[in-house]
Amino acid sequence: MKYDLFEHSCYNLYTIKTDRFNTNRIEIVFKLKCTKENLTYTALLFDVLTESNSKYKTKKELSRALEDLYDADMYSSVTRVGGMIIASIIIEIVNFKSDKDLTRKAIDILFSCIFNPHLINGKFSYKVVEKMKRSMTNDIKSIKEDTKQSSILEALKCLNEDSPRCFSISGALDVLENVREDSLYEFYRTLLNEADKEIYVVGDIDPKKIDDYIYESIKFNSITEKNNYVYLDEIKTKRIKKSVLSDDMQANYVEVYSLNGLTFFEREYVVTVFNAIWGSGSLESRLYKALRGKKGLCYNVNAYYQKYDRCLIVHTAVEPQNVDKVSKIINKTLIEMIKTDATDRELLSSKMMITNSLMLIKDSPKKLVDNYLFKNMNLIEDEYKRKECFNKVSKADIKKMAKKIKLAVTYSVGGNR
Repeated sequence: MKYDLFEHSCYNLYTIKTDRFNTNRIEIVFKLKCTKENLTYTALLFDVLTESNSKYKTKKELSRALEDLYDADMYSSVTRVGGMIIASIIIEIVNFKSDKDLTRKAIDILFSCIFNPHLINGKFSYKVVEKMKRSMTNDIKSIKEDTKQSSILEALKCLNEDSPRCFSISGALDVLENVREDSLYEFYRTLLNEADKEIYVVGDIDPKKIDDYIYESIKFNSITEKNNYVYLDEIKTKRIKKSVLSDDMQANYVEVYSLNGLTFFEREYVVTVFNAIWGSGSLESRLYKALRGKKGLCYNVNAYYQKYDRCLIVHTAVEPQNVDKVSKIINKTLIEMIKTDATDRELLSSKMMITNSLMLIKDSPKKLVDNYLFKNMNLIEDEYKRKECFNKVSKADIKKMAKKIKLAVTYSVGGNR
């Protein structure tokens, strides 16, 4: 694989030349600060931009244009990384060397969606905006039906309802209801002018030709200051306990742990190895063995390390009358992680699982882009360096770090206990 960087005043182009894949991936990335308003507007905007544009005024016309590119696939992605929104529009095309203009045609369609949206009287189409709002409204409301996701979000709200930690990536209904086609267009103009912008291209390409063509076609004209809003503030609160009754027969039980005062090595490597042993969701994790294997109290239990949110989240679904028992067992397993060494087998298997996943990055254009993006943001090190550091994590490192894990929230929602 050959990595190249083409720096320009208003954006950077990153290319990865490789013949490992049958497709080429072109992705335009926008990064901006995460607020409830920004997240909702961005999710709606990117749905609108990929629905139609000034050249292809309906979804059907746009789909036909993509079919003409050997059934190319174009879609948007909006994610939250700590306090930052990362929003992308992606197009994937087959790697046909016989069609030398295929990549250019794909870039033209991608740019037409971004720079030439479907406008009526200087604002977005009312019909398109309302259609996408209805779709988003359904997505937001459906979160309540996902008891696992909704219980985790509600647990995080106990800390601070205004923190990005508890924002749904689907957006906020109270914000969405007030979005109009003119206000969405104003947000679009602000995004183009103020968001940090990067372009990634992966595939069997000529990087210099790609750079030349994008430079000729691009319409970014503002230089933006690169900001890093990623890491949220540490969680500093007394323990919060909340229980909510509902019609669900099972109780969804969530614990949120703060991770304060971690060193760089602990944050980047030790917590990940610790969690692989303690509660990663595998059948070999200590939490699974304690709650499911020995006691049969749940079907599954998972612990999620949210590095950029500076917290660790445990979730399980249990019978309401067993919530207190489950809480005590989770606490007991954490104390055991602090007081006793991990076994040689636990340490080895956890490291193998982690390092093997690092090597899978090269098997996916999406993973390659994500990895490149995070390295460019100085959020991760090179995968070989990471593999080396993970293998350096010791039993003593795990015990020392585990002492810094503090329970911040216990939250349960379900039937009357």
